Amino acid sequence: MSELNNVLQRTFVREFYRLNAMFFLIIIGVAFGFMRDTEHKAIAAFITSSPVWTLVPTVLWSLYGFKICSFNDQVCKTKEMNFIHGLSLLPISTQLLSALRVAFNQFLPAIAYGSFLIATAVKNNIISSVISLIAVILIQLSVITYLLYRQIEFTHVEARVSFLKDWSDKNFQKSFTQFFTEWLARSQPGMLVTIKIFACVMIFAVCQLYRYDDYDYRLLAMGSLVAFATNLVFTSQFILFENHIFSMMRNLPLPMSKRIFYFFLSMLALCLPELILLTRNFPRQLHIYQLLAIVLFGFSIFLLGYSALLRKNNGLEELSGTIFLSFIALIILILFSIPLLLISAIVLLLALYRLPKNFYEFELLNEKAK
Repeated sequence: MSELNNVLQRTFVREFYRLNAMFFLIIIGVAFGFMRDTEHKAIAAFITSSPVWTLVPTVLWSLYGFKICSFNDQVCKTKEMNFIHGLSLLPISTQLLSALRVAFNQFLPAIAYGSFLIATAVKNNIISSVISLIAVILIQLSVITYLLYRQIEFTHVEARVSFLKDWSDKNFQKSFTQFFTEWLARSQPGMLVTIKIFACVMIFAVCQLYRYDDYDYRLLAMGSLVAFATNLVFTSQFILFENHIFSMMRNLPLPMSKRIFYFFLSMLALCLPELILLTRNFPRQLHIYQLLAIVLFGFSIFLLGYSALLRKNNGLEELSGTIFLSFIALIILILFSIPLLLISAIVLLLALYRLPKNFYEFELLNEKAK
């Protein structure tokens, strides 16, 4: 039993946190780098003041749970995990217990913050919020456990193409950007939805702060940096798609300028929700050129990430520490009022200088291509 649990922990839990290291580092940086303990306590007190406000963490935990279930489903469908199908021969109680341990460890960040909210509600003697939070956590954990149990039991499922997709494939010519975005939506739906909602909520929340106080461009620049840095995960997926899933693209005799154009077009398609939200809610007290500077700043970060990830066999998880330090350095530059256009120009020049060499020297390892 212990050997089985060790295998499942390595396969599901460690791999989940490894692949999402950048996401958790950004969350930790935002939560503990820019907020004091008094602010955390004030937010917790507000959330637990009424069972209605506990819907806020409930929605976020549901998105996180969806991300976990999507990851578990992908793992169960890989060829390397065919042996998991044999676990269905074990007693049902053993299967459920093993799935519960995996689900608990994957859902642990939400459980930890939920415990903090529950402790706050108990301190303020708000029993209704305590019951609501405990019920939400138990329900979420039960759903993740049950779905993992079902995914392990039914590993082999026949892939089917819907009528709508079959019709569109036959009647419309697709670009490289469409190929990439559709593949990303099918292969990583949990990651895509979670990151999009997090980035959009971040931009919307920062823009709303300008209605209640007089801030300069730096607050929006930092909020946009968090949103764009979260989207760096798509850059690593673009490299995987370009070099392994759709490797024909790499072998075509395309100039580097055209490859960069395809990359920017793909990132633009993925970041349309954030850009639309930023444009519609752009603070009136800021100048329009600052909006253009923020957008250029975000896409310069994408290009630098693309260039850095193309260094010999570097994955996002291997560079997570460097990316986090770069994120803090950019925050410091923004706080010191260094012009965004100047930062963007330096970042773009650095990326363009290294990109051709890194691209032609890049080799995707088999382990990374899986």
